[in-house]
Amino acid sequence: MALGCQQSRTEAVELYKSMLRRNPSDPETLRLLGVAYAQIPNLNSALRVLKMALHYGPDMPETSNNLGRVFQELRQYDDAISSYERAIEQRPGYFLAVNNLGTAFAALGRHEDAIDQYRRAIELNPDYPEALGNLGVSLYVLGKNHEAIEYLAASLDLQPHSIEALSNLAQIHAHLDHHDDALKYFGIALGLAPYDASLHIGIAGVFHKAEKYSDADRHFRSAIDIDPDCAEAHAALGSVLEELGRLSEAAVCYRKAITLSPRHPAYYLNFSRMIELRLDDSLVSSMFELENEIDTLDKSAQIDLHFALGATLESIGEHERAFTHWIAGNALRRRSDTYDENGSRSSIDRIRQAFPTVSHKSDAFAQDHAIRPIFIVGMPRSGSTLVEQMLASHPKVYGAGEVSDVRDAMKYANINSRSAAYPILLGSWTNQDFNEFAQNYLNRLAARSANSGEQRLISHITDKMLGNFQHIGLLHRAIPNAVFIHTKRDPIDTCISCFSLCFRQVEYAYDLGELGRYYASYNRLMQHWHSILPTNTILDVRYEDTVDDIEAQARRILHHCGLAWDDTCLQFYRTDRPVRTASLVQVRRPIYDTSVGRWRPAQEILQPLLDGLAYHPEENWR
Repeated sequence: MALGCQQSRTEAVELYKSMLRRNPSDPETLRLLGVAYAQIPNLNSALRVLKMALHYGPDMPETSNNLGRVFQELRQYDDAISSYERAIEQRPGYFLAVNNLGTAFAALGRHEDAIDQYRRAIELNPDYPEALGNLGVSLYVLGKNHEAIEYLAASLDLQPHSIEALSNLAQIHAHLDHHDDALKYFGIALGLAPYDASLHIGIAGVFHKAEKYSDADRHFRSAIDIDPDCAEAHAALGSVLEELGRLSEAAVCYRKAITLSPRHPAYYLNFSRMIELRLDDSLVSSMFELENEIDTLDKSAQIDLHFALGATLESIGEHERAFTHWIAGNALRRRSDTYDENGSRSSIDRIRQAFPTVSHKSDAFAQDHAIRPIFIVGMPRSGSTLVEQMLASHPKVYGAGEVSDVRDAMKYANINSRSAAYPILLGSWTNQDFNEFAQNYLNRLAARSANSGEQRLISHITDKMLGNFQHIGLLHRAIPNAVFIHTKRDPIDTCISCFSLCFRQVEYAYDLGELGRYYASYNRLMQHWHSILPTNTILDVRYEDTVDDIEAQARRILHHCGLAWDDTCLQFYRTDRPVRTASLVQVRRPIYDTSVGRWRPAQEILQPLLDGLAYHPEENWR
């Protein structure tokens, strides 16, 4: 179905219709008319005419293949599959139909079946770029990333000017955080199609992930200039502006995205987490209308809508209704995601057992490194972003945020933190092993400050990957001058706050019982670190204490980090730096206490969490 301009397609329809006046039952002319209708597109007419062509020429595999394409465009996948299979039965070497059969399976999520068909098409025609590219995409969906890149690259070699091949290859590299490769392929594609809004959105997304905000902003705006009605571009630009603290501009973008695509719950979710909506806001009415049609949405959209409704209802004081939506949204997420609770908690318990003590050698490399890392650890929603924003306001501190540098340095050292061998294998490490790990980590961290264009003389860099609480033993052993700050908050407030947010990768937060048990495991490990590490190695900072007296806590934190007092730390909400965590809106405002002692549901609803925490009011969780 080669595509031409709209005028030529319409002319083709008229040409074939005139030919049929002389011979109305000619199957080939009927087939060509059906193809021309499909290209306009007028799918219903295409379907009608192609069925006529098949009636008059039942042994033409091209007609069955074309009919399959139309069925597929109409999302009638079973009929599409039957049509493709009929074409292949009539012509076993028909590699076009074999590839199309694979695309129908892929559309149904049957990627293993799709891969079988793509491989069969490639056997029939090894130089068939579409099948090579489709195979790469399905392999990527199944997590076989390196093999996917191999086939997509082979497809691109055969069609170096294919926008689709370039874009697919760029998107996979972007997913793998291969930013340079992703930018390269998107750049080539944009050179070929500079007015393709989707390509500007794609390259802007890579720049956004790489924290190159001005480039991301520029390309999202280019996409909007090209296609002003592209809701995706408006929403993505809103996300960039939100992280930069330009909240009023972000709100305008989100509203525009919702106006353009009112049945897209992710846009409501973005907006509701940033703005406390009023009951009389038209967006609230739109959300409630969409709630009445929630069963028509796919599962991911239903999850987004539940959390958007929860945030909105909470902001207007409808706490019980809000919690009902959080329960529903988390239940949907739990059914669609796998979480190995026993494996997760066992790995934390192994760490406690493997570190009865922690010591370090006097010649450790990190002792003399120019950069001193500040590890901020704890549970999500415990005040960690507030602490980092205070520190990042200090003239000698760079706030790196939630970075993967510890994990990446562990990979460099051939450590898999989820492996049963970790952390026991650290017992065989030499001082040189620890030094190499430390150097790799600190070089990664220092590069973040260097690449940010900072002109200040930086002495400390924060790493706010909260899950690093599991690696405190390794980090203290390898980097003796590292600073550890542990943010804490009332455990029930912490867990309810986690439960109320649409976290994408916090798997333990989707079920109240699992959440409570994870918190208990985390708490036991933190108590263990306190018991075996030198006094004052880890500074506990309670959120409630910070809200009560921010200056006193700020002074404690700076003293613990070996930093001189600076008044700018109290003006943290004015600090101009990107923030990407769930608290990105809150840290743009002065300190407030509305999150202390937050509303809680009835005890029978909360009981699984309480049981998981093994919580007793008289127990000292402070």
